[in-house]
Amino acid sequence: PASTNVNASRKIIADTAFTADISDTAASPATVRSKLTLQPKDNTSLSLNTLYFSGPFKNEGPVPPKIGVKTTYTLVAGVETLGGFTKGIYTLALPEYVEFLEANDKSVTYRKDKREIVWNVGDMQKSTGEILTVNKKEVAIRVSIVPSPDQFRLSP
Repeated sequence: PASTNVNASRKIIADTAFTADISDTAASPATVRSKLTLQPKDNTSLSLNTLYFSGPFKNEGPVPPKIGVKTTYTLVAGVETLGGFTKGIYTLALPEYVEFLEANDKSVTYRKDKREIVWNVGDMQKSTGEILTVNKKEVAIRVSIVPSPDQFRLSP
C-alpha cells in the first residue's frame, strides 16, 4: 500500500501523488492525485492508503489486476492534526481509468464532471493539555480499475 504525509504549519494546498502498485502482468500504476485545502494552526498531515485485503469494503477482482478484468480497491484517506483547523476539504482527482464506487461516510461526494472525490473534513479541534494527542479523521472510498491493453507496462 502507498502512503504519504504532508506537514502543514500555515495555509497550504498539499498536492501529493499516491500510487497503487499494479504488476507488469496487467496495467501500469494507478496514480491518484490528492489535495488538502485548509488553514491549520499547527502540525497537520494527510495520508492515503490503498487496500485490497482489509478495510470496510469487500474488494474483488484479480491481484495483480489483469487486462480487461475489473479489480476494486479501498482508498483510506486520513487527516491528523495537533493544531486544529476549520472547514477542511480533502480532494482526490481520479485518472480516467479509475472509477468511484462508494464511500463509507456521507461527507464524501463525487464530482463526476471533474472526476474528483471531495471529502468535507470540516473542523478538527486543537489538541490541549499537558499530554498532546493527535486528533484523527479517516474515510474509506471504494474505487475500481479495468486495465486496458494500451496501459500494459506504461506509466499514467
